[in-house]
Amino acid sequence: MRKILALALAVAGTSVWLSAQTGGKLTTDDLIEIQALYAKYNWSLDSGDAEAYASTFTPDGTFNNNVGHDAIVKFATTFHAGLGSHVKHWNTNLMILPTATGASGQVYLVLVDFATKPPSIATSASYADELVKTAQGWRFKKRQTKGDVAAAAPSPAARPQSDAIAGQWTGTWDGAGSGNFELNLQKKDGGLAGKVAVTTDGGNYDAELKGVSLADKSLKATYDFPLDPSAEVAMTASFDGEKATGTWSLRPKGGGAEVAGGTFALKKK
Repeated sequence: MRKILALALAVAGTSVWLSAQTGGKLTTDDLIEIQALYAKYNWSLDSGDAEAYASTFTPDGTFNNNVGHDAIVKFATTFHAGLGSHVKHWNTNLMILPTATGASGQVYLVLVDFATKPPSIATSASYADELVKTAQGWRFKKRQTKGDVAAAAPSPAARPQSDAIAGQWTGTWDGAGSGNFELNLQKKDGGLAGKVAVTTDGGNYDAELKGVSLADKSLKATYDFPLDPSAEVAMTASFDGEKATGTWSLRPKGGGAEVAGGTFALKKK
């Protein structure tokens, strides 16, 4: 019967979770040696000792896109000449599991930049590792870094066009004369309803909108023309934020040639 040994270690602020099979592939000594390998990796890279750093890998080991001893030495040298000269590696939540070829490891990575005052976190990431036991001891066969990326915030639900357009709009009209133009829009049954209040040289009037439609912030509607029961007004309006512009056309009810027409400009009140 296989027994599982769980070790929880806290070393210099680093928490470690280790899993071993005392009668299997990993022993307590294996786990201790692997944990020491992780520490050597960080200390040698932070101190700029490229050869010591490379020795934590097998001769053909890989670190991200760096393959083999020479490439890993070059990486360490280049890294320490730049960002590595003022950051330190911190690992936490180390998890080691036995595999058919040795062991797998996962650990969180935080790079602390001590050049800033106060020191700041330069990177948050994790390592995924493949480890093998060699004649020289445990070594990294493959190590891959994965940067932490926060999930994108969900997009706010699109505001219905009718919500943005509903309200009171006031302004002026012109064409065959001029005057004040007021448009009141209300949400109704998932759409819009409304009315207009217009001042003219021939008299002022109010009228209910009919056949209101809205697409891409463009509204179309008609209303009966109170000053001539045989006529109607067809109107269109385009909305842009707190402003709206549009056209009007006076015509016989049911269609026909335009009798008069013009434009209007409004602002949301």
